[in-house]
Amino acid sequence: MMGKNRKYLALLFCEIVIPLMFFFIAIIMELVGSIILFIMYGIDFKYGIDDIYLACKAAYFGFPIGVVFWYAKCRCYGVKIFGK
Repeated sequence: MMGKNRKYLALLFCEIVIPLMFFFIAIIMELVGSIILFIMYGIDFKYGIDDIYLACKAAYFGFPIGVVFWYAKCRCYGVKIFGK
């Protein structure tokens, strides 16, 4: 049973991990940018709800990219998505 459904487990993995990865990358990039501006120019370190909202919007792009990544890997490995 588990052997037949591995491709769908891979899809579930892609749909969970890739949006989370986009979310955390957006947060880390904004934090690094704020730290660099604080160190170089003395600008106040500001990180608010708007930055988290922007990271959530970046995470939306992870869903279609996850499907495309899953489809490309299935094609690469010769796995038939629909059918046997």
